[in-house]
Amino acid sequence: MITALDTEGRVWFTLSHANTDSNIMSIFLNYLIEALNNETPGWQEDTVFLWDNASYHSSAETRAVIKK
Repeated sequence: MITALDTEGRVWFTLSHANTDSNIMSIFLNYLIEALNNETPGWQEDTVFLWDNASYHSSAETRAVIKK
């Protein structure tokens, strides 16, 4: 399960039958970014991502998606 939440109580999540890797993380982030762009324009200005130490959180593929 991958979950994102905000300080207003909104939650976005996905359940997967595969091990999470950079590809799965990128897919989730692309959908999350699309949702945030539609729901809260300008969300990038006050958003912080908090990650644990999983390798797919700091991979080049994940970083590229976040920089969009």
